[in-house]
Amino acid sequence: MSSNETKTIDINTMLQRLSFLAQMPPLTQMKNDEYDEYSDGSSSEQDEEDTTHDKTSMITEEVEQGSEQSNIDDKEKFAYNGIVDFTDCKEEFLENYQQFKLEPISIKTDFTCSIDNEKSPRSQLFDLALELENERRDNNTLKDELEELKKTKIKDDELIKNMSDEIKTLKNELNISERLITELKFTSQINHNRFDQLDSLRSENLMLTEKLKSLEVLSTQQTHQIEKLQKYESYFKNYTFVQVNKYLYQIVNKIGQGGFSEVYHCISFRENKSYAMKKVKLSEIDEESVNLVMNEITLLKKLQDTGKVIRLYDYEYVKKDNHLNLVMEIGSTDLSVFFKREIQKYKCVKEPTRGYFWQKMLEAVHAIHNEGVIHSDIKPGNFLVVGCEVKLIDFNISNTISDKTSITLTNDCGTLHYMAPETLLRDNDSKTRITKKTDVWSLGIILYFITFGKLPFQHIKNQYKMIHAICDPLQKDLSFGPLDNPELEDVIKNCLAHEPSARYSIDKLLEHPYLKSI
Repeated sequence: MSSNETKTIDINTMLQRLSFLAQMPPLTQMKNDEYDEYSDGSSSEQDEEDTTHDKTSMITEEVEQGSEQSNIDDKEKFAYNGIVDFTDCKEEFLENYQQFKLEPISIKTDFTCSIDNEKSPRSQLFDLALELENERRDNNTLKDELEELKKTKIKDDELIKNMSDEIKTLKNELNISERLITELKFTSQINHNRFDQLDSLRSENLMLTEKLKSLEVLSTQQTHQIEKLQKYESYFKNYTFVQVNKYLYQIVNKIGQGGFSEVYHCISFRENKSYAMKKVKLSEIDEESVNLVMNEITLLKKLQDTGKVIRLYDYEYVKKDNHLNLVMEIGSTDLSVFFKREIQKYKCVKEPTRGYFWQKMLEAVHAIHNEGVIHSDIKPGNFLVVGCEVKLIDFNISNTISDKTSITLTNDCGTLHYMAPETLLRDNDSKTRITKKTDVWSLGIILYFITFGKLPFQHIKNQYKMIHAICDPLQKDLSFGPLDNPELEDVIKNCLAHEPSARYSIDKLLEHPYLKSI
């Protein structure tokens, strides 16, 4: 390329050159042989060396004055003021120079760079001087800015001081606020506890109010009850009341009477229901009779589940009056009253009423026999009609069967008209065997009575002659009128056989054709 030929280069290439030139030492410290490596060896350029050195010194002084107040890098500062010794890094410098292949540059008046292979170091230093001048101007600008920053810093320091004072004031106010908050929390907790106490007091007050209302209602109800009781007292002033185990019963009327007992119709105030009350006067009977009464209670308890025995609900011994009160089931009537009414109307009890009640009596006696009990006093008056059922009552002289076939009794058994021969034949010095067939005889007498409208031995007025007729093995005084139903006649005759073994059992009577023919 010729010396007068120019070429435009980019800014990166210029920066590489400047970076390399920044590492160059001043020309005065370079030896001749070293200088030759950077110059083209012309004599004209050698003559201008002194002038270049003077200019370089002046530029270096300006750089030193400007660098005291600027932030130029230390490495660049040392490169420009000639402190770096180029001798020690000669080989490295040459190596870098060849690497970048630097060529001298010159500055034209139109600020375009031309590449000149024979550019002297002085031209390069002139370029560097221009750059340093720009840096000086920049440093002045930075100084102005620094002054402004100092002024701004003073203002900021004043603001910071003011803000610090405000912060201290705010901290004091914050401490006061924290103390106030703590006190408020404590006060709030106290108030909260008081509110809880107030709520509990309100709840208690509500509960007490409800209780007071309930007490008022209860008081009103009691007042009404007292008024009712006063009315009842005036209304029932002439009525008799009996208390059994703290339950009150009103006596309505007497419905039956025995040797040492009375039976009353009574009404329970608790249930408003009718019952039969049996009052036994123990003071008028001996010890043996007392045992009979207790025996009845025991048997009634035992036979409650059969459904064929009158139900015992309650009983109480009144020590003060020495009598026993038994609260029992009440019936509409007993069979004695019913049969007498039928006989008065029809001269007998007609079918199928006769067969119906005959079956009911057999079922009741069969039920107690299955429980090992012989009644020993079977008669129409001891059968009670309760609803649609016929139930046995009055177990005073009943007893349990010891061997399930017979029992020994040492007391008077049954009513004379219905008593079996084996009961009447007993001797005071011997014991009479009573069996289930004893109750069968009594049932036969009842069937005879409702069939013919009379008892078989009622025509005999003398009691001893009646006993003799009943015990007669030939049964001369026992007559059977004409019957249209042979099955009925067979039942009566086999129930009234003199020998107990010859009589029908209850099971056989329940299976007899007579009941099936009804």
